[in-house]
Amino acid sequence: MSPQSKSLGLAMYAVKVNPESKVPALDIDGKIITESLVIIELINDLFPEKNLLPKDPFQRAQIRFATEFFASKVWSQFFPVLQAKITKEEFLEQVEPALTRLNGLLLEQSQTGPYFLGDQFSLADIALGPFVARILATASLFEKENLFQFNAVKQNPRLAEFFKGVVSRPSFKDTYLGDQLFIDLINKRFSPKF
Repeated sequence: MSPQSKSLGLAMYAVKVNPESKVPALDIDGKIITESLVIIELINDLFPEKNLLPKDPFQRAQIRFATEFFASKVWSQFFPVLQAKITKEEFLEQVEPALTRLNGLLLEQSQTGPYFLGDQFSLADIALGPFVARILATASLFEKENLFQFNAVKQNPRLAEFFKGVVSRPSFKDTYLGDQLFIDLINKRFSPKF
């Protein structure tokens, strides 16, 4: 479901696609699969030749850890700051160490990028790409006020390379609705005031 399709009505979406009214949802032959990571893993299973999850069990575990870590330590703080439930200082206090830790995870995989596993595109890149793009889009929205300037990204070239790599991949660009649409949705939904 895209933001544009919300005009069809969230109630109809919930009845027909996902009772929890969450996105994304994937319909394959009438079987509805929801939740980003579950969908990505299904795609990996359907197209094993793409090798989105490496054969090495440690690397697989690192990918799963990184996606869960990013969701729980970085993304989880994003909406509270937009809703003014926490201050931007509190947001950065939580997110900066998490981004520094993410940089460490990246370096454990490879000293260079552009992806989580170095030059190998993986499930981690697919899972984290949309969230990285949204954070960067919001950062650009508030750049004039010097908000969301992440020191961890400035100070860690591997992290900066990863952020740039996942959002500049052609397959990501082809499916991303764009920064402006996301910014418009944020402004409409939250009216953030910093």
